Amino acid sequence: MIRNLIVSVLVVVTLVALSIAGLYAYKFSKDIQPNPTLAPSVMPLPATTSPVSVRNVNSCGNITSSGNYIVSNDLDNEQTACLIVENIKDVNIDCDNHTILGAPAVKFINVQNFSLKSCHLGKLTAIGGLLYSLQLEKSSHGDIYQNTFGINSYVEMSNSDNIRVRENQFNTYLVSYYGSSNTIE
Repeated sequence: MIRNLIVSVLVVVTLVALSIAGLYAYKFSKDIQPNPTLAPSVMPLPATTSPVSVRNVNSCGNITSSGNYIVSNDLDNEQTACLIVENIKDVNIDCDNHTILGAPAVKFINVQNFSLKSCHLGKLTAIGGLLYSLQLEKSSHGDIYQNTFGINSYVEMSNSDNIRVRENQFNTYLVSYYGSSNTIE
């Protein structure tokens, strides 16, 4: 008797689960079209996460919010830093192979969990004799990769920890002080 009761409960639970799964699949089937390259009985699964939004950067300025950014054109600022990223976490900048010029071109101050990729960075004018193309100050857990650093400028990392610098082309030099666990590949 107990065995029959358990089997009956399992059958009911299975039917309820299948019904819920069917409703879930029906709810998303309006937005999802079958992929003709898949077997006729296979339907793509609905996305479980929302797409990551990307913000376009088309002029020099400050980045003050977490997120993903893509540079949409070449940028330059003859007098000050072109892009300043300050006091935030979780920011990714993809220059999409555009050139950024400034004093420095890009500056990170007190930023955690960041990346900078595919940039051509350079320096237009000397301010106080400093020729930075990239400056990192009091920042951590960064990934600087697939960038080109211009002639007559340099990369400075100060008081920055756990920075990974990889797959870059240096036509200049890198200076790092008061930091720990930084990797240059």
